[in-house]
Amino acid sequence: MNEKVVIIFMTPPVIPNDNVSFSAAVPADIRQKIVDALLEMAGTEEGKALLKNGGYDIQGLKVVDDTFYDEFRVYLEASGVDTTTLMGK
Repeated sequence: MNEKVVIIFMTPPVIPNDNVSFSAAVPADIRQKIVDALLEMAGTEEGKALLKNGGYDIQGLKVVDDTFYDEFRVYLEASGVDTTTLMGK
């Protein structure tokens, strides 16, 4: 039985962890209300505890725009993976 894990490769820390994303069908005002509520919750110790009780090790939340994922896209493109074909497999 294998009882030791040997790390053979680690990616750079550009792969995003958990994120909050919205369908384009969600109205902008609803999106903003959800974002505001999550930021308010994550801004308090009690809120962070609630998020951690949900099974996440969230240490904070911040709003980013789509360019946040640009470096990740570079690595993804270099990998040759076509994410449009991953669904349903």
